[in-house]
Amino acid sequence: MLARLDDFLMNRVFQPAANAMAGAMTPAEAARFCMTGAMVFVLGRMLIAATEALPDWTVLLDFLALWAGMALLQGLAMIPDTRSNPLRDQFSLARPILAATAIAILLLGAPTLKASFGSMQVALWCMTLYFASCEPPARIRTREGMKGPMRVL
Repeated sequence: MLARLDDFLMNRVFQPAANAMAGAMTPAEAARFCMTGAMVFVLGRMLIAATEALPDWTVLLDFLALWAGMALLQGLAMIPDTRSNPLRDQFSLARPILAATAIAILLLGAPTLKASFGSMQVALWCMTLYFASCEPPARIRTREGMKGPMRVL
């Protein structure tokens, strides 16, 4: 069932979205945008937790999430614009597990602002992994000739 969910999200949702954004941004840029948003929600959740009580050991998990986000951002910056994306196979196990977790968290709802920040953080991480796994579109516009005809790279 997780394989079918992953196949649906990869081939019917995120890859067509990456192909449609070909003139505006690459899939790696979209993944970096989503990861930046997830990191903002991590920081917001940390601030909300700090207003409720003194931070405890769980703040280490938030710092680990921030560190992992920054490491993924660096990795996404090094992805070459080739036709085959090496991250597609590397994230093949993590994508469906994170997608199922994000769907379950969003279906359960969030009773507090802190919990809603956490659910948005997980959803954005899921989007990051899927956009990072997308193949670059075959037809992209060059930055110089955005008003001109499409050019195949």
